[in-house]
Amino acid sequence: MRVERRSGNIRVVPQALLQEKASSNYFIDTIKLKPRQISISDINLNREFGDLDYPYWPTYRVGTPVFFDETEIFGFVIININAESLFAKFTANLVQNVQLYLLDSDGFFIWHSDEELRYGKAFDKPLT
Repeated sequence: MRVERRSGNIRVVPQALLQEKASSNYFIDTIKLKPRQISISDINLNREFGDLDYPYWPTYRVGTPVFFDETEIFGFVIININAESLFAKFTANLVQNVQLYLLDSDGFFIWHSDEELRYGKAFDKPLT
């Protein structure tokens, strides 16, 4: 089951539009957790059906498994969060001549003052 909020409206996504996400890092990290633990993913550009979602939106995911009891997993909850407001907070009060660079866990730029260098992994840019 997937529930989405778009333009202030909440809807259940029809089964025909559900996607396979079992091989995604955020799913794999979440499914390994114990009760009451959470995972927070790297920030990357959101993908739908394997393709970059346009307009591009930087996304991080917070996930937690849901258990029948302390040992048997029922499912999980993953919340996609748009990282733009996070970036705005990081960059709002930068002192003059200070530059901010954010990297993912593989060393690729997520945020760079040069927009062409952002999201290197998503656009196959080898600069790290």
